[in-house]
Formats: sequence, structure tokens, C-alpha cells
Amino acid sequence: MCCELCWARWRWLSRHCKRPRNPTRLLEGSGYVTESPIQRCYSLRCVPQGLGPAWEALDAARAVIEREINSANDNPLVDPESGALYRAGNFYGGHISRLLDTLKLDFAIEANWANALFAVLVDAKFNGGLPANLVPDPGINSGFKGMQLSITSLTCAIRQMAGPSSIHSLPTEEYNQDVVSLGMHSAVTAADALECLRNATAMVLLAASQAVDLRGGPERLGQGSRPVYDGVRRVAKFLEADRPQEDAISALAGEIQAGRMGGGN
Repeated sequence: MCCELCWARWRWLSRHCKRPRNPTRLLEGSGYVTESPIQRCYSLRCVPQGLGPAWEALDAARAVIEREINSANDNPLVDPESGALYRAGNFYGGHISRLLDTLKLDFAIEANWANALFAVLVDAKFNGGLPANLVPDPGINSGFKGMQLSITSLTCAIRQMAGPSSIHSLPTEEYNQDVVSLGMHSAVTAADALECLRNATAMVLLAASQAVDLRGGPERLGQGSRPVYDGVRRVAKFLEADRPQEDAISALAGEIQAGRMGGGN
């Protein structure tokens, strides 16, 4: 019965949400995908259920942003035919503020996921036989240990910024603006959180590409994951021994922002 319920849920998700199919498309044709004799951690087997809601939220956000960015938000509004003035609150950024507050929650969830995946990759107890910290000589080199500390710090920062801005309204301007949207504050903190998340994602991709090379190389990657690997290797070489990696992180984050990583959406 449990399996039947799980498959029923999967069929429902497949019909009503296109995102759960993305992981299988990325892995299609991969020689690295094997059946695990044990249940793996949630960060590996709950991707559609855990990250799918964030993708759906992005799809829904487009309509709100397009409506707001194309709306009339002047005050007063002037009717060009009659000349009548309409003094209202079309300038109030409540929709955008609420939307970005919600996206900040998604950024925090995605950062938690990135941090968990990174921990699985670098820990020899969980990474399926790869060397600790993904470096050929873990006793001599620190490998990705420092990067793990960095991604954990970024995750903490994103979680701190995920607090909603819109609830912090206070009366000002002699009680004319007695409630405000704080939309700009929400936008600024969302932009800062997104930058941190981009860097965290770059770190995960660097670690994952290192793991691929240690495991046997990219030839056995899937049709979707191979372009992502190639995108990483365009800006960062395999880590043979300790070296500064901040330039690689920055360059890869730039590639992500520019949409040049391949692998589909």
C-alpha cells in the first residue's frame, strides 16, 4: 500500500508539475546511476518534493511581476479624457514585497539543500568511497574543507535574510505613511540572498565536478549533467592539490547568472 501511495503521488506530480521530471532528464543516459541497497538521505531522494515547490513559486511569480511592472503606479492618476484626478494607493508595493519575501524563503530552503549536498559529497562516510574532502591526498591537502565552511556560512546568511521585510512597517511622515510595504527592503535583501545562493550553488557544482573526476570521469554522465560538468570545467580545473578557489567560485557564479551552464531549466 505504501508503494502504491508513493507512485500515486508521483503520477499526480508528473501531471500537475513539470519540475519533478527535471532530475530524471538530467540523469538520462548516465552510467553512474545505480540502485542503492539502502535508503539514501533526503537531499538525494526528495528533490522533486523538496525543491519542486520553489520552482512552482518562480513560475507563479512571473505573472505578478509582469502585472506590477506594467501597471500604473502614479499618484494621483489622471484620466486623460475627463481630466479627473484619482488619489489612491497604486504606488504601494505590497504585491512585490510579499512576493519577494516568499522567494527569500525559497532561497533559504535551496541553500539548506546545497549545504546538505555538499556535506554528503565531502564526507568519506557518505560519499561512496571518494576521498575525504574530495582531494587525492586528503592527509596532505585540505581539498574542499574550506569551501564547506564557506557554504555553511553562506547558508546561515541566507537564512538570516529570509525573514520577511513586509511585517516591519512603522508609522512615519506624521502618520500619512502609517503603514508601508517595505518593498525596496524586501527587494534588496532578496537580491543579496540570491547572490549568496548563486555562490553556494557554484560551490556545489565545483565539488560535484571534482567528485565526477575522482569517480571515473565525465564520459559516463547523463545527457543533462554532462553540459553542466563542461560548464564547470570551462572556468575551473580539477583540484590536484590545495590552491585558492575564490576566482573559480566567482567565475562560475557569473556563468550561472548568465544562464550559460546548460543542462536545461
